[in-house]
Amino acid sequence: MKSTSKPKPLRGRESVKAALIKAAGELLAEIGPNAMSVRDVAELAGVNHGQVHHYFNGKAGLLTAAMHQLALDHYKNSRARSGSQSIPKGFTLGLDATYVKAVVRLVIDDELELATREIHDGISVPRDVTSYIIESTDPAQVVDGKAAMAAMMSMELAWALLEPYILMQVDASTEEAEPIRERLRQVRRSIPQLLGVKVPQYADTAPTDPDTPAS
Repeated sequence: MKSTSKPKPLRGRESVKAALIKAAGELLAEIGPNAMSVRDVAELAGVNHGQVHHYFNGKAGLLTAAMHQLALDHYKNSRARSGSQSIPKGFTLGLDATYVKAVVRLVIDDELELATREIHDGISVPRDVTSYIIESTDPAQVVDGKAAMAAMMSMELAWALLEPYILMQVDASTEEAEPIRERLRQVRRSIPQLLGVKVPQYADTAPTDPDTPAS
């Protein structure tokens, strides 16, 4: 006979906070900040909704904590994937899908300050890469450097969100998907050059493998 007992309630400050932050992050990505409620988060986390006010002073504090955690996880993952490179390998943003979807939901719901909170917290991958490009660029080409980063970000975000849709629209087979990604990485790599911006990481990179750092 199967047990019908309910899961034991979470105990301890850190366990409860972690469960709420995780649940809030998932709901941010799934339905966005405007559609989610404190009760929704508490139910998903398996705790009493009063805990949200107790530990985070309400929904706003919880969303801030959740977005900070998503951004921090993405920051660490990106750095781990990048190794010694200042610019992450192209088209890997989608590996942190919850983070990406949460950012998009926040922007759609006009929560731009929360979506970009990572800049204030010093854990923004785009801001780090932008700084690297600007520091490597002639002062007269700062706008070009920022434009290059904006173009690369646009490609990354679109691919992270819409890769299956895009591949279907261009009638790409399973075998063709990875070669298409590699060619897109080459296009991404060429963006700074098209704008006359020299990026040291790409200076001596072989064109067949644009995201491998020069030896």
